[in-house]
Amino acid sequence: MSTVLGVRPLSKIVVTEVGRNTTVVTLRMLVSDVAQQQQLVVKVRLVDGSRASEGRVEVFYNGEWGTVCDDDWDNNDARVVCRMLGYNGSVSFSDAHFGQGTGPILMDNVNCSGRETSIKDCVHRGWGKHNCGHSEDAGVRCRTPTTPVRLVGGSRAGEGRVEVFHNGEWGTVCDDSWDNNDARVVCRMLGYNPSGSVSFSGARFGQGTGPILMDNVACSGSETSIQDCGHRGWKTHNCGHSEDAGVRCVVAGPVVRLVGGSRSGEGRVEVFYNGEWGTVCDDSWDNNDARVVCRMLGYSDRSATAVGSAKFGRGSGSIHMDEVACTGRERSLKDCLHGGWGSNDCTHSEDAGVRCSRFQMYQMTSKGTMILGVSLLLTLIAVGSGQPAIKARLVGGARAGEGRVEVFHNGVWGTVCDDDWDDNDARVVCRMLGYDSEHAFSYSGAYFGEGTGPILMNYVACSGSETSIQDCSHKGWMIYKCGHSQDAGVGCFGPGYITLGGVRLVGGAQEGEGRVEVLQHRPWSTEWGTVCDDYWDDNDAAVVCRMLGYGDGGAIAFTSVTFGKGNGSYIGNVDCIGIESYLEECFWTWETYNCTDMEDAGVRCLAEETTTPSLPTAATTASAPISVRLADGHQEREGRVEVQLGGSGWHSLCDDGFGDEEATVLCRVLGYSYTGAVGLQRSYFGKGNVPVAPYTFYCNGLENSPLECAIRRLLDDEADCDGYHTAGVKCMSASGPYEVRLIKDGVANSEEGRVEVRDRKAGHWGTICSDGWDARSATVVCRMLGHSRFIASVMEDGDVTPGSGAIYLDDVSCRGDELSLEQCYSRPWTVHNCRHEQDAGVRCILF
Repeated sequence: MSTVLGVRPLSKIVVTEVGRNTTVVTLRMLVSDVAQQQQLVVKVRLVDGSRASEGRVEVFYNGEWGTVCDDDWDNNDARVVCRMLGYNGSVSFSDAHFGQGTGPILMDNVNCSGRETSIKDCVHRGWGKHNCGHSEDAGVRCRTPTTPVRLVGGSRAGEGRVEVFHNGEWGTVCDDSWDNNDARVVCRMLGYNPSGSVSFSGARFGQGTGPILMDNVACSGSETSIQDCGHRGWKTHNCGHSEDAGVRCVVAGPVVRLVGGSRSGEGRVEVFYNGEWGTVCDDSWDNNDARVVCRMLGYSDRSATAVGSAKFGRGSGSIHMDEVACTGRERSLKDCLHGGWGSNDCTHSEDAGVRCSRFQMYQMTSKGTMILGVSLLLTLIAVGSGQPAIKARLVGGARAGEGRVEVFHNGVWGTVCDDDWDDNDARVVCRMLGYDSEHAFSYSGAYFGEGTGPILMNYVACSGSETSIQDCSHKGWMIYKCGHSQDAGVGCFGPGYITLGGVRLVGGAQEGEGRVEVLQHRPWSTEWGTVCDDYWDDNDAAVVCRMLGYGDGGAIAFTSVTFGKGNGSYIGNVDCIGIESYLEECFWTWETYNCTDMEDAGVRCLAEETTTPSLPTAATTASAPISVRLADGHQEREGRVEVQLGGSGWHSLCDDGFGDEEATVLCRVLGYSYTGAVGLQRSYFGKGNVPVAPYTFYCNGLENSPLECAIRRLLDDEADCDGYHTAGVKCMSASGPYEVRLIKDGVANSEEGRVEVRDRKAGHWGTICSDGWDARSATVVCRMLGHSRFIASVMEDGDVTPGSGAIYLDDVSCRGDELSLEQCYSRPWTVHNCRHEQDAGVRCILF
């Protein structure tokens, strides 16, 4: 059976296979009618193909099957048919490629955009209207869906925790039976040479969140996808995230090259995969794809141009990629969507090519070393092609990375008027200055104070991808109708061109203490640097101690150069929750605060056996002599579950069978809101120092006390009930600051609709912008609505009815295990750059 995603509301899908060569999908959609609601049945099937995923297209209309004429039939139409059948890639065929049908010809001149969920939604000539014969019957070939895979939490490309995408969500893989053969398959899927692949277990790259999708994976090592390997079954496992599997792939030399060009920087694109070079098909190949290739090779992506139809000659050997769909911001072609490695319907007459700028910023050697181009200015001043260099600076901000924008042109510094100034313009300025352009914010109205001197630019209109503001359109130098009260500004709040590696402690009097130094990786250097002590606390110290192999319990943060002054660059504003595996996963900024060498942060780590759990207030039920408390949580509403039955002393609770239902009962006992309670396993909040209880509870969530649940005494030989298998919970506060609701067709809906949020103090409802909105954020919303068993998905912008009034949140980013949106990262309340056409929507699919 195939799963079909992206179906409009009030729809039901039934997918069946009829014989070997025919697949049928039925879409029953409720259609409004003035007089009554009537059911319209639309079906599509593929007939006479050599496999189930290809054939002549036949549709069912008005009680009979008929064919589709190939007039105007193209890949966009094929995409819709394949989407209806649950596939994700497509090719169109004409001239009765799969044989002539019989019966009526039901559709002609079909014109789909490719985004529709049903062929009935596409423009066509009218049911039964055509000027064709069956020699023009249309057909399609769909690609069998593959399981996407990604690596998360590694310190470099090619390594990390393995996460796979299945049935609309990302999840981890349990390390039971995980070995190098499994790692080879993952690395092959990601485009690396599988030789030398190494497997890791025990959450080596940090614990994931969300579902565990695979367990007992058993690959031979030769498979092309992990879905082809034996495993226990989707979501069938006996693991916790402490057993998340990881891999390290071999990264050697460039994975892309240009061949056949008349100069450097142009040629046929060839990628290295599975030990051999191969070409890329030009289906869907565009300038966004070219930008990624040029950037991989060290060229500026400013004028990257895509070329098709084997412009630089036909290659030979394998065609590795087809239907490549990059956004233009990816670091590598491997990060772009595509039809699957080796899956294509092309010949070498369709080999893709690119033409890059002549300006090369760096080259990669065969060992992965970066050699800077002689033209690259390390001061990160953008260089215009054929024009004098335009410089930019930020003035008047409270910290580095923010301020009034001033540009240098024709020998003088001047300001920029804020007419049409937006985040796309800010991204370009931040990129010129070396900051992460994805976190750029625009400011207007002389937010950072009024400048002096000339106003050099007005009506700046950048797309956001330019490397210099001089490449953006504007009204002309010194042509404006502004005053300095309209001076434009930006805030560049990202970490810039820097990633974090390992940590070390320096200057301590004993092992396990010292000044914290972090290995900082930039494109042009790798060096140790210090950490500024602004906002530095024990949660941050716990992450450092965990990275160094110490127990994170009892970690102590120090400020004000307790362990002496360091040198070099620094990171600041570190803000960890405390459960992260690496500092990289915490919020932090790069030299964006006015720190001095008198503010270096330090830590003292303690051995795990010396940690002491916190002892929050215990709650005793009125109906039975049992007490419950939560220990070692990062806030009062969460922690490891510890219970005391009568006078037996405190015990941790075994996680055997522990889930959200049991968490609901415990949160109710503790006086918290039990709506959205989350049960956690595998000692999520640490082992603790009390014994594990010789019993466990099985609840349905309606009980008022754990003693009302089914109680099972544990046997002595149950090894899975030990300090590494204790239960934890996260409870909602009785009245959190945020409320959410879903609005559909103007009324509240418990399962799908536009997301609206209300600050209890303000009392007004407002919407959330869909920038950055994903299934993890949707999961938090469904949990806030009180659903305990659900699959959360994001509604596309076109399916969400725009709201009105305030837009309260933007750039929301959740991990997925939060109990409320207040715990997720977002822009400040009411700060956004969106319109209501971008309002976020959520669908909570209950089960």
